[in-house]
Parts: sequence; C-alpha cells; structure tokens
Amino acid sequence: MNPGFELLHADDTLLVVVKPAGLLAVPGRGEDKADCLWARVAAVHPDALIVHRLDMAASGLMLFARGVEAQRALSQAFEQRRVGKRYEAVVCGIVEGAQGEVDLPLGADWPNRPRQQVDFAHGKPSLTRWQRMSVDAQTGTTRLALEPVTGRSHSCACTWRTSATRSSATRSTRRRSRRRACCCTRRRWNCGILAAAKRSPSPALHRSDHDPMREDVDLPKAYKLLNHGPTVIVSAAHGGRRNAMAAAWSVPLEFEPARIAVVLDKSTFTRTLVEASGEFALSVPCRAFADATYTLGTTSGHQIADKLAHFGLATFAGRHVAAPLLEGCVAWLECRLVREPHAQQAYDIFVGEVLAASADPRAFSQGRWHFGAAADPLRTIHHVGGGHFLLSGEGVQAAMLKPV
Repeated sequence: MNPGFELLHADDTLLVVVKPAGLLAVPGRGEDKADCLWARVAAVHPDALIVHRLDMAASGLMLFARGVEAQRALSQAFEQRRVGKRYEAVVCGIVEGAQGEVDLPLGADWPNRPRQQVDFAHGKPSLTRWQRMSVDAQTGTTRLALEPVTGRSHSCACTWRTSATRSSATRSTRRRSRRRACCCTRRRWNCGILAAAKRSPSPALHRSDHDPMREDVDLPKAYKLLNHGPTVIVSAAHGGRRNAMAAAWSVPLEFEPARIAVVLDKSTFTRTLVEASGEFALSVPCRAFADATYTLGTTSGHQIADKLAHFGLATFAGRHVAAPLLEGCVAWLECRLVREPHAQQAYDIFVGEVLAASADPRAFSQGRWHFGAAADPLRTIHHVGGGHFLLSGEGVQAAMLKPV
C-alpha cells in the first residue's frame, strides 16, 4: 500500500522524508488543510514528531524525530545551527555577481501572516548567503544556491525578494527587475533542504550559539516575567506526547530559589503530562499571539494528538526540560515540578522551581518590562473571558506621598 510519501532513511531516532511541492508540511487551519506530510508519516510511524517545517510551495527533505528525546536533541541541533541547510531557487532576472549575502532584519507581516517582511524597527537579525549556480538567458532566470545562516521563518524567500527589489543587479531595467523579482519569489519559489542528518547526541544544558531575541534572565528576577499577571501557555511532554494549554492564573512565589505557581484543571491533558514528567514550561504570549493562545486554551490534547503541530505552531527546545517552548512569545520559563500533593488535588495549584528563564529584549530587559505604542504587537495579554484579552497598558511611575 502506498503510504503517500517517499521515505529516504529511517533509524531509531529519525526519519528523512521527501516533501513534494504543494503539500503542507503540518496541518493548516480548517478541515480542508488536514492532509499534510506529517499526518501521512504519522499514520505509518506513530512516534514521528515535527522538528522543522517547509513552506507548502517548497519541495525538499524533512526530518521527523522518533520520540520526544530525539525531537529535543534534533530541535536543539537546529537551534544551535549544527544542521546544514541548503536551498535552491530559480528567480526571475539575470543576477550579476558570483556570490553574496543579504543581511536584513525580518519580522512578521501581521496583516498578511504568515508572510514576513523587512522590519528595521522590530525585526530579528537575518542573514542569507547566496551563490549563483547557472543562468538561463532564454527564460531570463537565474538558479541560486541559498544558505539561511540565521534560519528565520521564510528568510530565503523574503530576503531574496527584498534584495531583488532594492537592487539594480540585473540586466533588465530597475523598474522591470523589481516587478519580475517579486513575482518570481511569490509564484515560482521552489527549494529543497539538504540536511546532514546524523544521530544527534544528548543536548547540552546550555546554548553555545545564543539567539539574540532570547536573552537570559537572572533567576532571582524571573518572578518579574509573571508579576504583572499575564496569561501564560503551559507546555509539557512525556511518553512520546506533548501538549500546550493557556492558563490565566499564574503567580510568582519566591525569589530564591525562583518559584512560580500555576492552576491546572484536572480535566486538562497538559496536567496529566506535568504530573507524569515532573516538569513543565511557561511561554508568555503577546498581542500577536492572541489567536494562538485562545486556540490552545479552547482545544484539548485528549481529542487532538499534537495541538502544536495541528495548528502549525513553531516550538524550540529548552535547556533543562523536554517541554516545548513556543516561538512568537516574549518570555519563557523552564520549571521543575515541586510536588505538593494536597495543593494539586485540593486547589489544582502546581508549583514549579524555575531552572531557566529568558525573554525577548525588545519587551523585557534590565529586569523590567517596557512596551511601546498601544498597537505594539509585543504587549502581553490578559484574558478576561470569552476569548477577550486586555493588553498591558501604559506604565506609570509612582511617587511617595508627603506627610500632611
């Protein structure tokens, strides 16, 4: 029986599968987008877990981890850029020069998600190296080899489209070059990933290649990540399953050792994983992540095998826990469960000792939160019921009253 995918390699830790162009890598929103490469692979290999993604229009090789430990190791290998990636793309226009690089900050194009855009104010550093492979003068196209150094989402398509739009390095006129380059990357993008997939060692407890958008927070200051009462996303993993849920009730408890508490209802699947694994993680979502937060809070892991994959939410590996941490949030805490059986059973309160904490420095730095304009997509959210959230408001510096 044809499983609906081409398997190139399989061992105890990973699968290497060919993704054809036009097929989703992970499920999209809606029943009409349920068919995807991961679903086809999981039907044959139930232990297959998502490590990375490719755009629907892209073809290439995808890696799937076999089990949570392998997923954690492979995810960390990707994060630390120990996995080599190479894309090939045919772009409209005759590109001059043998090689070069595009170094531009990328951020989400919120009205047109999941598209990315160059954002000099809030974008994350993104570096893509390119090398000209061949030129087809008859069709007026150039085949390029692309290496995304920083690995941002859609970095190859977005940075090359922007570079072509901003550059006059084609033999056509500048105006025509702009128009054709944009059309090419949107409609004719075709690329593949060639990853040197080897059996990954156990992940280390530190990151040698630090992401500039996730700065460590001193543990005695970790309480400040929750002190203003944001909604959080609680995640956990155990026995080949992972899950995440939204929680409106969380609170810091102690400075040293840093401890927090969160309320997890007995009916939730995340609670089952937390109790079994003895650990969990908190991701602090922001305005831009409100839809995802509401979705995770209104769906159950009892009915959906992997909510994160089902809704196409990207994660990264923690340093101390197997629980996935969610990309797109503004703060993250990795916690070891401090078992308090009475509090857990009587009040649904789970206490965690914070093992590691980090935050997006655009929103939290020097031990405090700082938000921009009211429309700032990095503002944290506070659930007040029915999918309605309030945003963190304007800061006010108080002063001591004078005695009368």
